[in-house]
Amino acid sequence: MAPDPADPSSLLNPEYKVFGADTSFWSLELDFEKYKSAGATFVIIKALHGKNVDPYFIRNFTRARAAGVYVSSYQWLVPGSQLSIKDQVQAYAAVLQDYPHDFVPWLDYEAGSSSPDASDFSSYVDLFRQSTGRDLGVYSAYGK
Repeated sequence: MAPDPADPSSLLNPEYKVFGADTSFWSLELDFEKYKSAGATFVIIKALHGKNVDPYFIRNFTRARAAGVYVSSYQWLVPGSQLSIKDQVQAYAAVLQDYPHDFVPWLDYEAGSSSPDASDFSSYVDLFRQSTGRDLGVYSAYGK
């Protein structure tokens, strides 16, 4: 039985294995037909770095969707001292309106030197939820 994004409990079947990856401009263009035939079921595509659209986002989103791969995206959080948190949230909200997602959108928060601080992170999450009415997944890595 295939998972139903509207029913998260469908993902709890221990016999069902979920495979996927995230992509960004580092991945360039992907062959999503091969990706799916290798067993992948989802992809999380980098949509924005701050407010800047990833150069491969639109074509990878379109190709993944055409191949029948479940699609979501993420936004790389830029420090509020460099770019308004509100502007970043608004930019991602616009992407979410124009490119419907199959599951929760994501924020990439990388802590470390010259990175967003904890107040940027909490401001972003609060504003995102208020502005979009949606939950948000977060992934991160510890930096120096």
